[in-house]
Amino acid sequence: MNNVISDILSTFDLQKNRRVYNKSLEFYNVIKAKVESANKPELTIVSAPISVQLACEHENVQIDKSVLVRLSAYPEKTYNAYLIQIKRALNIKSNVSVSELCIKFGVNEILANFSTVLLADFKEKSKISDDFLSEPVYILASFQIICNAVKKVSKSTRTFSTRFYQ
Repeated sequence: MNNVISDILSTFDLQKNRRVYNKSLEFYNVIKAKVESANKPELTIVSAPISVQLACEHENVQIDKSVLVRLSAYPEKTYNAYLIQIKRALNIKSNVSVSELCIKFGVNEILANFSTVLLADFKEKSKISDDFLSEPVYILASFQIICNAVKKVSKSTRTFSTRFYQ
């Protein structure tokens, strides 16, 4: 039993969740092996909180990321940089949904429908495979195109937003 992982999980009252613990331990061991082979000792400190975060993401368990950042003893920007670095090293891809983007950027959920329609329309016209809709770069691009279009229209007419959402 790994005390570091157990201590972090107890912060979130997850010490009894065996799936999260086992997945955290698995990520921790893989990260530790990669860190030793890459000669990056600074990643040793942050590997435990990141392994817990990755395990919780994998098991769809909600946790407060700011607590993990605090436990890592690094600033949030550095923690996020290491998280991205570790995800790349482990070949972990993040799935992004248009609904999550709407929530993150405080945009009305109706734009999610327009973004999905834009993706489907582009897919139909370009004859691209079904995996196209799930690629994060294309989801982000369609979301940005729709947001920029709404922003331009709402600047030109003040009544757009009320007519648009009815």
